[in-house]
Amino acid sequence: DDDDDDDGHGDGPLVLPPHATIWSPDTLDPTPQFAWAVNKSIQAHEYRWNTRQQKTPDAATTEQIDIAQSSSSLSSSPPSSSSSPSSSSASSLWIVKVDTITFIMIEHLLSYLSTLDSHYQHFLGRRLRIDQNLLFLSGGAGFVASGVAAERYLEYWPTCFEQRIKADNWMRGARDVGVTYCATKAGIEANRTMDSHGRQRFHIYGPSKTYQGSVDGWVKDYSVQIGEPIQKGPNCCSPVSVTFHYVEGPEMVFIHRVLHNRSAWLQLKPEERVKRWPRNLGGYSQQPTQDTFRLLLHDLENLAPPFGKFVHGG
Repeated sequence: DDDDDDDGHGDGPLVLPPHATIWSPDTLDPTPQFAWAVNKSIQAHEYRWNTRQQKTPDAATTEQIDIAQSSSSLSSSPPSSSSSPSSSSASSLWIVKVDTITFIMIEHLLSYLSTLDSHYQHFLGRRLRIDQNLLFLSGGAGFVASGVAAERYLEYWPTCFEQRIKADNWMRGARDVGVTYCATKAGIEANRTMDSHGRQRFHIYGPSKTYQGSVDGWVKDYSVQIGEPIQKGPNCCSPVSVTFHYVEGPEMVFIHRVLHNRSAWLQLKPEERVKRWPRNLGGYSQQPTQDTFRLLLHDLENLAPPFGKFVHGG
């Protein structure tokens, strides 16, 4: 509620994208939840977000998925390779999965997706590798899948579940590993999402930790394994970054306001900006430094929604 905040700066609109489902799962069984969400999204592919609809950044809702739904209504012969375009009814869809503590910059997401053809299989996010044979996308940093990739995933899901996931308690718990494993086995490649300068678009931590390179050892190790080592400082983040994970609700509102009202924040003294950051957040949140505001106010590109030019198939 804006009336309860005392930062003195207006809250710009956050417009949800057309042709996409924003889904924040918290309550469903971890293993098949992505498949159910994708299935529901494809079955409702004619639904389009009104580009004028506005929501505050902490107002994402958890969509209840009917677990009785099956994938029988999907195309019986979805594409098997990302090299071939699809004319499927799902080919104009982009499906986005984020956690409730993932801050997503919709404008940058739309800009990025506008460079990709939704008629092809795309599976996007922050890539990590546990060993030579096991690559996965970080669930916290978010998944983005084209509709045709989701169709292919759903076709293969029952086989993958029976052959591997059902008996693998670790993979059932590590849902991002399980989802990526099944996608890979279905022939869906987890695409490289760094920009042309090798900077990441999808981030496993919030702005402060990401800029400072203050991440867990396993993330550093798995990033080296995939050939995308952790960078800190200005090289940590693409100017058109899409997500930051481990961002609590009050931080989401605060960061959203900073990004959408830069001129006002640039007028404040650096120490005043730091003082206004929300406190006592807990978890993986980290209090900012002046470098955090350098990232938010200078390194990230201005947020300007490219709604007139969304996707090639949209």
